[in-house]
Amino acid sequence: MNYIYNQAVPVWGNNLSNEWNQFLGFCTELEVEAETQLQIAVAARSFYRMYVNGEMVAHGPAQAGHGYARVDQISITVTGKAVLAFEVTAYNKPDKYSNAITLEPGMLCCEIMAGEKVLAATGWEQGNSFVYQELTYRNPMVELLSHSREIMEVYTLANQDYDWRLGVGEMEKPVAVEENLPVFLTRRAPYADYTRREFTKLLKVADSLPANEEPKLKMEPVLFMQAKWCSMLPERIVPKVMLEREALFSGKVEKENGWMVKPGNHAACLTWDLGESVVGFPELLVEVMEEAVIDLLHSDILDKEGRPAENPCMVRYQLKQGTYHLICYEPYLVRYMKVILRTGGIVNIKRIGVIDYMYSDKEKGIFLCSDNELNLIYEGARRTLRNNMLDIFMDCPERERAGWLCDSLWSARAAWMLFGDLAVEKDFLENFLLTDADRYRSSFFPEVYPGSKGKEKDTGIMSWSFWLAMELCEYYVRSGDREFVDRFRERMERFVEGILSFTGESGLLENIPDLFVDWSDSNYASNLYPISVPVNLLAAYALESLGELYGEASWKAEGGKIRSRLVEPPFMMLGEPLAGAFTDAVSYQDGHLVSGQGMTEAGIALELWSGLGKMPGKEALVRAFVEKMGTCPKKAPNIQVARANLFIGLAIRLDVLSRLEEIDTLVKELKDIYLPQMLHGPGTLFEGVSKDGICGSLCHGFNGHAGVLLMRDVLGIGEPGLLTKSIRIAPHPLGLHWAMGKVSCQDGEISVDWKSDYVQKKFGMNIKVPEGWKADIVYPKELEGWDITVNRHPIKNQTIKI
Repeated sequence: MNYIYNQAVPVWGNNLSNEWNQFLGFCTELEVEAETQLQIAVAARSFYRMYVNGEMVAHGPAQAGHGYARVDQISITVTGKAVLAFEVTAYNKPDKYSNAITLEPGMLCCEIMAGEKVLAATGWEQGNSFVYQELTYRNPMVELLSHSREIMEVYTLANQDYDWRLGVGEMEKPVAVEENLPVFLTRRAPYADYTRREFTKLLKVADSLPANEEPKLKMEPVLFMQAKWCSMLPERIVPKVMLEREALFSGKVEKENGWMVKPGNHAACLTWDLGESVVGFPELLVEVMEEAVIDLLHSDILDKEGRPAENPCMVRYQLKQGTYHLICYEPYLVRYMKVILRTGGIVNIKRIGVIDYMYSDKEKGIFLCSDNELNLIYEGARRTLRNNMLDIFMDCPERERAGWLCDSLWSARAAWMLFGDLAVEKDFLENFLLTDADRYRSSFFPEVYPGSKGKEKDTGIMSWSFWLAMELCEYYVRSGDREFVDRFRERMERFVEGILSFTGESGLLENIPDLFVDWSDSNYASNLYPISVPVNLLAAYALESLGELYGEASWKAEGGKIRSRLVEPPFMMLGEPLAGAFTDAVSYQDGHLVSGQGMTEAGIALELWSGLGKMPGKEALVRAFVEKMGTCPKKAPNIQVARANLFIGLAIRLDVLSRLEEIDTLVKELKDIYLPQMLHGPGTLFEGVSKDGICGSLCHGFNGHAGVLLMRDVLGIGEPGLLTKSIRIAPHPLGLHWAMGKVSCQDGEISVDWKSDYVQKKFGMNIKVPEGWKADIVYPKELEGWDITVNRHPIKNQTIKI
């Protein structure tokens, strides 16, 4: 949905000193006689932070793709004089690579209204407008937060440097932006609530000693993915700080109206624990009696020596004498905070905390049962999802903050079930579906968006586009939003043309570049090329689903053609074959498919998820999948089948187990995967599994789907479908004594609770659905012969509708 401003036009600064990263402060002043509610519509590139009379009130905007900008709409109440200020950053890098933003030129477009009256607007020649100044206190030439995000925060501040937020200081008139003008889009996604959380638990105080050696150059992803930028930097700060050692504290610290700290022989370092990991802006109210350098280091976990684990996302403040209210500009994932004070004087830390910048949980979805291990996993899934969604679905909340396809299908299901939210998904999908088909290879979609690639037509992982197609189809069932689906028919037609352009002599899709199946042996080139069986079956599933969605029989037929070529696997030179299974990759030689050399759990899981298990003759393969694969197989696994990782093979496997009604195996594996993470991690769920239990990020958004599995397959409350006004109820007690929970949608709440009496073999369930809705109830085989009641009415049939 497009947004139309009344008077505002995009503006930016003129003759700025910084080329690559620009920081501007815009402000306007209002005077109202009585208490007045203001409606503020603001869009910016790359980011803005809004202040009212010097106090932070908002941060944004919601992200949008190339050529677009989302408009945040904020309501505030003011009385008398009000200075509204916007701190705007425009990030850029010569490598033109970012997974989080588009790196388009900077701009601010803002309009302030009271009722129907415009009070101020950027670029408004006939009315109250904005002025600006370039903010030079942030260093534009520093290290990056990660290989795929922007620069770290390094500030050099004096007391008066924040006065511009109150309209004080020399200001200039901005210029109207004439190139790269965006189309403005309405933000549907909800806003953060900016809850302030204070650190109250000081874990330890120590000296921080400089390293005895120079940092060794590591082959970090940032060094080759952002090589041009790294070569331009005068120095690297973070590696030196990471090598500092802690020693017995030689200074003094007193707790009185804050923490009064006097460093001793070395810099002082104080480590706090927030109690849980949250995404937000670290905040520090501090008075320094002499010049000081304050480094903020954070992590969501402690290392083997009890220190916040090594993390390149460091913030540095270089301060003149004075009192400062410091709020970091970038959002970080924080539980533990380490503050290093480098000064010869006293520092008074009056307040230290984090301002939330994550999804505001209204508890629209609930799961609770008599097994506290399952409850623990559910809460981990919920917290993980909350940390990884706001205006888009993110893969991880700090390293990338990126909107990855494939991740999003699982996150979208979880957002609907756990939070009752469709708005984030709609904005997320819209960003991808608005992309120019000519901009990307074969009219596929970018792997991650909004973002920027340094190479022309660089799509990244091309198989991720099939997951977008599947998510769009699922979104339609969730939402019933036909207008949205039809709006992007032409873009999907171009995508389908692109898919079929890879059809080779084999009748299958051949040599699709940049494929991904799982973080395991599945991603070896020998298991992907020349013809990937799992990806072909996923493509067939996508073509069939899109054909159903858009009423295109020819698309469904093309999917069927792919399936018809993958019914029986060719002869395998693998010793004892797995009945009915393909090697991950095959080739086409002399008119026949020829097996490759590798077979993986993740490949088989994706094939079954895409419908292979429904074909005749696959019973033995399905049974082997259930009993001989996964993290804790019932029977000895086939050593010729490589194991899967959590992203994304095991996640797919869990969903397949659900479809197969193998709920006991599903629950066993949920515990085997996630309980160690909950017991030994930060309370969120990891990107992968490894021998030491830790792999990749420790807070990865797709794991919100673990909460879906518990709600859907244990409690039995399915995904509400606004299209059909129906929901499937299929409980699986599995030895539990009781379970309860609910989901929410626009029509109201849907709740389920049940109790099991294993002595008397009685099962009683209560179900409540909104008026006009239908509940299809399916009972598991484990309840055969039991006395069953629903809403206190005896039930005889195994499948009923209410």
